[in-house]
Amino acid sequence: MSAVIQESLTAIKFVQAFGLEDHQTRRLDGESRKSLAANLDAAKLQSRLVPLMGILTTASVVAVTAYGVYLVVGRSITPGELLIFISYQRGMQSPVKQLLRFAYTVGNASASVERIGEAFEHEPLHESSGGRT
Repeated sequence: MSAVIQESLTAIKFVQAFGLEDHQTRRLDGESRKSLAANLDAAKLQSRLVPLMGILTTASVVAVTAYGVYLVVGRSITPGELLIFISYQRGMQSPVKQLLRFAYTVGNASASVERIGEAFEHEPLHESSGGRT
């Protein structure tokens, strides 16, 4: 979308001279719709991922605690060892969540880099230089 806007503004005299305002408006509208659709898809994915991570985190804590209690009852480990393991597990939850947020950020950044690359692929429209080179 930014590339279309920049291109239109850079070549505003050309656009006006050839009456391409409607064409540029339709083009910007199309890019805007694509951008909106992509953002909505990303928001839907994010809205599914966050609750899923919460469920998986809770399930892992319950499973580890249940198995740990089983081991304590069977005298394979001490209650203190179970508490230490659970605290390690809880300590890992925050870094895992941060890693997922980082992956989301990297995904957004790679999309931005792709858009920048697309903008650089277009040949700029030059104004008439009045005979100068």
